[in-house]
Amino acid sequence: MLISFVFILNSGTPTESDLRYFKDFYESGKPRSEGWLENGMKSGYWKFYHKNAKIKAQGHYKNNKREKYWYFYSPNRIRIKEGKYLNGRMTSWWLYYDTKGILTINVS
Repeated sequence: MLISFVFILNSGTPTESDLRYFKDFYESGKPRSEGWLENGMKSGYWKFYHKNAKIKAQGHYKNNKREKYWYFYSPNRIRIKEGKYLNGRMTSWWLYYDTKGILTINVS
């Protein structure tokens, strides 16, 4: 079972275009993901977590598609890759790291 929360940020009657903050959790109660929803779609900054509550990925969405720079981490908090998305697709700029967090591949 997952637990989810949505916080509505407006000062009047809720409308379809409200900006909402969404957060859901693993059954253990630890966070699974959190970020902004606009018109029911992921928008703005988002974070995703491993089951041990360490950050798994973080980056931006626009219209439910990954955008801009994204960073990905192992369960023990070591960066494993980072790169840029455009309209939900990986661009040609990516960095990959080994298990110690040392840069191994630079794809640009």
